[in-house]
Amino acid sequence: MSEMPYAVQPWIAVVCGVDLPPGAEQAIQSAFEEGARWWREQTGRTFEVAPVVVHRSPSSFDELLARHGETNNIWFALQREAHDCGVLDNCDAKRAHYMTALGGEMGGGMVGSENFGCAHVLPGKAAITGGFAYVLLALDPARYGHPAQPWFASERRQAIGALMHELGHMLGDGVAHPLDHTSDDRNLMFGWWNWPDVSFTREQIGQLSGSPFLK
Repeated sequence: MSEMPYAVQPWIAVVCGVDLPPGAEQAIQSAFEEGARWWREQTGRTFEVAPVVVHRSPSSFDELLARHGETNNIWFALQREAHDCGVLDNCDAKRAHYMTALGGEMGGGMVGSENFGCAHVLPGKAAITGGFAYVLLALDPARYGHPAQPWFASERRQAIGALMHELGHMLGDGVAHPLDHTSDDRNLMFGWWNWPDVSFTREQIGQLSGSPFLK
């Protein structure tokens, strides 16, 4: 048996009472694969995308909110649920877990894996949730009970840009140093809403060269 490769692992969290829209898994898979092609164009290296997996939470959003509070606490709880149900191995150092959560505003961004009791920091974990998650699926958030998204988060390409921005943090140098934010709106690590018309600096590409996820 060949050794399991390093890969970015997209996964979907769906809270109880919310339907998974038709084609959601394919839409997320294609978004990451589109982003992977962009990384190769920018850096000459890219990441493998593992098949999307789905975790259906036994709890509704209101139940999760009452139990865990707002934003990232709910994301963290769903991440642990998916681990406990065998959907993910939270401390698998060869999988960079990226959650798309449907059913409410549940936090987002990137955190190091040490927040989940792992021995490693990178790869970190990331999430896109709420109305922006529906933008990623090329769906109108208002149809799913979310307000219209602001100008910088209203197009699918911008949602893909957000995915790729957080991957910059998640992969970093492969050890403990995520890519930092910049102040350049044509750099992915600041102006992700301009994706795909953004780039990396030479220094960022050098830092990313340490990541085992990029081949």
